[in-house]
Amino acid sequence: MRIAFYAPLKPPDHPTPSGDREVARLFLAALRMAGHEAFVASRLRSYEGRGDAGRQARLARLGGMLAQRFLRRCRAGREPVPDAWFSYHLYHKAPDWLGPAIAGDLGIPYVIAEASDAPKQAVGKWAAGRDATLAAIRRADAVIGLNSADRECVLPLLPDPGRWVAVKPFLDARCFERREPARKEPPHLVTIAMMRYGDKLASYRMLGAALAELLDLHWSLEVIGDGAARREVEEALDPVKGRVMWSGTLGSTAVRQRLAVADLFVWPAVNEAFGMAVLEAQ
Repeated sequence: MRIAFYAPLKPPDHPTPSGDREVARLFLAALRMAGHEAFVASRLRSYEGRGDAGRQARLARLGGMLAQRFLRRCRAGREPVPDAWFSYHLYHKAPDWLGPAIAGDLGIPYVIAEASDAPKQAVGKWAAGRDATLAAIRRADAVIGLNSADRECVLPLLPDPGRWVAVKPFLDARCFERREPARKEPPHLVTIAMMRYGDKLASYRMLGAALAELLDLHWSLEVIGDGAARREVEEALDPVKGRVMWSGTLGSTAVRQRLAVADLFVWPAVNEAFGMAVLEAQ
């Protein structure tokens, strides 16, 4: 099958690493490994995190324009008509402005993965995005659920409960190599996370507070990651700064190598549905 793939939160080739980008890449790779011709149909990032109604409206209009351009290309024969549309990770802050319109016009299946609903956003700053996400979920021919917590709000929106398909989070284990850590040194801890404000920073602060209680033990911590909240993260780990090595942002191969020689992965994962970094560490 020829499958149009779209990730409204973050396209698979976005320059900033994150778990969302990694899962998008994994879904794309899984579709191709299954023998499908999966291609990135659009790189429009519909995410709007500040609650700016004007910007949300502009993204909606742009999404509609791109959907119509895609359809015109299909009608003119410049774009082969896909057999299905697959959208990964849509919610009120990152709705899918393309998939429902294109799939509906072409009469092809519309499949979505990791869709969620937040009823409290019905009258919030992202009410329009939430309405669009609800419409997309109701329109979907199948909803792949990676996080079981999403099921409670998504299932009532589906005309047939059989459209909910539970899939466990996954990765390509072939990329990982198991090594025995060097046991002569004190335990080497590692954490991997972008340094963003919000839940990531809250996790770093919780980690710093927890490790500050363990200074009577011998250990070291390697921190892999960077971002806008770097200064605040350094402050959060200041009580244990003599034990910390800052490695910055590393490529996927280097990350796997660092995981392979570490003794323990540590991360509080505040409010994370599921952490790809945790899964990779396992």
